[in-house]
Amino acid sequence: MSLIQSFKSNTAKGIISFGLAFLLIFVPEYYQHREAGKHAEQVKRAESNLKTFSEKLQSTLTKIAELKSEKEFHAVILHGGYEEAGMSFFVLTHGTVMLWSSNEPAVNSLFLDTVRSAPRINLPNGDYAVEVLKRDSVTYIGLLLIRKNYPYENRYLVNEFNQALIDCPVTTGHAGIPFLLTDGSVGYHITCLEQVSNTFLLMYWIALVLGLFGFYFLIKGRSFKLTVFSILIIAAIRILMIYLKMPDELYNLILFSPQYYGSSFLFN
Repeated sequence: MSLIQSFKSNTAKGIISFGLAFLLIFVPEYYQHREAGKHAEQVKRAESNLKTFSEKLQSTLTKIAELKSEKEFHAVILHGGYEEAGMSFFVLTHGTVMLWSSNEPAVNSLFLDTVRSAPRINLPNGDYAVEVLKRDSVTYIGLLLIRKNYPYENRYLVNEFNQALIDCPVTTGHAGIPFLLTDGSVGYHITCLEQVSNTFLLMYWIALVLGLFGFYFLIKGRSFKLTVFSILIIAAIRILMIYLKMPDELYNLILFSPQYYGSSFLFN
């Protein structure tokens, strides 16, 4: 059989189709591997920002404790850029809230009177870091927003991290990059979502089509048992991919994020 005739055989067509599909997948996969390092750096910066803001929270409480009037309190809050950083401050006298800088945290007097400093507390509308300073009968409390939370909606879809901490779109779950709180404990596992380019999407789709063609050519003219066996092997591989979310780089693309849709296990 000549070289040209061999390339016309079904086996050769199948191998060529799979080879081209592999090349088309390799480029976006390589890009995702390269971006993974950047994502880890973004999370590290977010941890550093959290530590910096927590220290600023402490120093601001000390500053507020030295103020003499309500007017001075509001002047400090107004010009300090605290709201943009997700910080809120409360001043209690004998357990009664006398001054506050924001209505965003879902708190009440009883909560504020009993709260203690903590790297993270869970409130109905978000997760916050807490700093508490006591001076005689006066208690100064600072809250730093870490992540917003909307308990009456799909949490996976709407939870948002404080943009002052991390400015890339992320999701949280049981897997991902560990996000450390100020006490060194793991607060979340973060997955950074990538906005995949249209070119990469096209490459994935073409690779899928070429893979199907390759599979067709390889089983064409084969025995029925071999065809059924091949189909079962491919189905098993697909189920394994769904269960293990592999390849990780593909499943972490924003294309597969429930921010855009919700789906069943089989259509994931």
